[in-house]
Amino acid sequence: MCSSAGALVSTKVNLCQECGKEFEPAPELAQMFPLWQLVRCLSCGSRERPREALVTVDPVLETTSGGPDHGIFVGASCDPNPGPGGWAAVRVLGGAVVREVFGEEPATTSSRMELRAVIEGMRMASPAERVTVYSSSQTVVNTLKDWAPAWARNDWRRGPKGERVSNLDLVAEAYRTYLGRPNATLVWLTSNGPSKWARYAHALSRSYLFGAA
Repeated sequence: MCSSAGALVSTKVNLCQECGKEFEPAPELAQMFPLWQLVRCLSCGSRERPREALVTVDPVLETTSGGPDHGIFVGASCDPNPGPGGWAAVRVLGGAVVREVFGEEPATTSSRMELRAVIEGMRMASPAERVTVYSSSQTVVNTLKDWAPAWARNDWRRGPKGERVSNLDLVAEAYRTYLGRPNATLVWLTSNGPSKWARYAHALSRSYLFGAA
């Protein structure tokens, strides 16, 4: 049988909606979420990622095993900066990928990709859901948790000179998304550390380098 991974719905039928094969959810997922059921097997769930992206992410899966194994992990890259860049968001339950999304822009900055990554990552969670979102950008985490409230009250201006906030379009969008998920916890988790899924998200964000996104 196929291993489990895919979208989550409230159903007890273990039947992949794409390939039609029966599959069993991982025991730890069944224990953690008894009312949830995966509807796509791992093979079909991974098809959201183009084949070329395996060049960047497979080595991470093979060589890294530490860090949290539950939550939403986001990563971004831009090489050179400014220049072409990419972002990625990966949702993990019990060490299994539930969903992953990623994208690219031909001319951008690392800051913009980090903001886009956290926006798309938070959108993986429903508004009332309790979830931890791990961002590889400490600046983004500080922005949304500590700085944005004052900026918003000050018409999105910062500092003693009242300078306009940089990347305001994405900062404001990220802040609105964050406020719309009051039960979400935003945590900084470096992509250079031992966390498997933080490094995975970062590697996936670099798929654009291989023409995969």
